[in-house]
Amino acid sequence: MTRDKFELFVDKTLNEVVQNAEIYSGNKLPTDFILEDYNPASLQIIGRNNVIQEICNLVFISQDKIFPCVNLTADRIQDNFLVIKLKIAGYDPRPFQNGVRREGPFVYGVNQNLIHQNTDINSEEFIQRLKDSGLYPNWTQK
Repeated sequence: MTRDKFELFVDKTLNEVVQNAEIYSGNKLPTDFILEDYNPASLQIIGRNNVIQEICNLVFISQDKIFPCVNLTADRIQDNFLVIKLKIAGYDPRPFQNGVRREGPFVYGVNQNLIHQNTDINSEEFIQRLKDSGLYPNWTQK
């Protein structure tokens, strides 16, 4: 995969991270971002385009070297931005491939503080909403 195609893929991925978090939260969420890693002092990137570029810089090494397992967790709302936490697993880079949950290297998460208190993540209705949106992990059987 080329860098340009990967940038488009990251943009699509960020839309899915928002959509996934909206299903969990029951609320419309911002589509502009702050990117942090799990050590906030070491990385804080503001703005959707800057976030796309930074994710690409961190994950895309070359066409045949892309980190295969990258967690993107919708963490919180801050100043009208959705804060996304990034964690790159320690696997060696490899060609673009399908991950355990969906196409590409990204694994989506939602911080507990964004999940609406009345959301039953085990209910058939909730699971169906994830399936209908195409966000239900393909490794899960229910």
